[in-house]
Amino acid sequence: MLKPIVAAISLMTVFSSPVHAMLVGSISFSDQDRREHARNVDNIVREAAECLQEDLNHHQSFYRKWGISPFYGSNSTYGKADAAGRRAYLESLGFKGERLEFLLNNLESTSCIGMALKCLGSGFQKSGDGETWNKVLRFVSANGSTGNSLQVALRELGWQVLYFNPDVSKNQDWDAQEQRDYPDNKKAKYIWGMHEQRWNIVRSSRKYIYNNVDDITSLVNFGTKTPAFMKTVPFFLGTAHGGYHVFPGFYGTVIEAHSTRRLKDPLTVETSPFNPIAPHGGPRGGARGSGPASDGGYRSGLIAIPPGYHALESESHRPNYDIPAVTSGGGSVQSEEDRNTNVATQPEKPKKKKKKLGDIFRDLF
Repeated sequence: MLKPIVAAISLMTVFSSPVHAMLVGSISFSDQDRREHARNVDNIVREAAECLQEDLNHHQSFYRKWGISPFYGSNSTYGKADAAGRRAYLESLGFKGERLEFLLNNLESTSCIGMALKCLGSGFQKSGDGETWNKVLRFVSANGSTGNSLQVALRELGWQVLYFNPDVSKNQDWDAQEQRDYPDNKKAKYIWGMHEQRWNIVRSSRKYIYNNVDDITSLVNFGTKTPAFMKTVPFFLGTAHGGYHVFPGFYGTVIEAHSTRRLKDPLTVETSPFNPIAPHGGPRGGARGSGPASDGGYRSGLIAIPPGYHALESESHRPNYDIPAVTSGGGSVQSEEDRNTNVATQPEKPKKKKKKLGDIFRDLF
C-alpha cells in the first residue's frame, strides 16, 4: 500500500501547470462507486484535513527551531539546485556539520498541487480506498498534475464544483491590474485570472475551461467575509486563475503551499481564512509583494466540495448515502490568523496529530 503514497509524494516536485482547453483521456465511476465513496467520504476528508494540519504544524515548529522551513518550494532556487548547489545554499545560511547533514537528508519538496495530492491521497489510502485514489491519480498525472483535472475526477465521484468570485463588479479592474503587473502572461506561467471572460462563460455555459460547474451563486459576491457555509465544510479543494494555483483547506480555512518560496520564507506553508479580497485573507501565492500576491492574490476560480456538505438552493439535510447527492451538514469551526507573528498561526485543528521526522530529531542538535 506504500506505492500510491510514494507516487503522490513524487508529484510534489510539480509546479502547477496551466490548464489546457482539452482533457487527456477521461475518468468515470459507477453509481456503486459513488455510493461507497459517499459512505466513506467523512473518513477520507478527516484524514486529509489532519494531513494539512500536520504539515502546517511541522512547518511552524521547524521554522521556529531552525529559522527555515522544512519544506522547500519545488520551483525555488533550492528546489532546482543539484546536490552540490543545495549544500552550498545551506552553508550560505550558516549551517554546517551534523546540522547541515540533517537538513540535506530531511528537507522535503512542496508545491500547491503537491500538498493537495499528498493529503487527499493520504485520506483515501488511510480510509481503505487506495484503488479509487490510484485511478484518480493516473488521470490527474495524464493531465499534467493540475488542480482542475483533480476537480474533474472528484466531481465524477460525487463532489460538487462551485465557481467562486467575491465581487464580480471588479472583474475588469482585476484583469487590468494583472495585465499591468504581468504583461507577458505566458512568461508568468499563465497567472492572469481572466475574470470577466471566465465569469461570462461560466454564467452562460456552466463551464470553466473544461470543468463542469454545479453552482455559480453560492460563492459569488460574498465580499470580504468568509461564506458561512464554508465554515461547515470539513475539506475543500480550490483552484484559482485557471488552475495556476491550487489551495486545499477545511472549515473555511485555507492551508496552502507554494512552489516558488525560499527556505527562509515563513509562509512557504501558510494558513488564512478563505477570503480572497479581504486583508490577510486567502488563497495567496506567487512572489509576495508584487502584483496580485500583495493583496491576497487569487480572486476567482473553482472550489470542489465533498458529498454531504453543500446545500444547492433549498436542500439543507444530510444526505441519504444511497443517493449520491450534495446537501449541507457538519459543524461550524472558525479560526483566525494571528496578526502578531510572522509565522501564520494554526486554524482549529482536526482531532489527532502525528509526529513528523523533523520533530523527532530536532532536539538532537
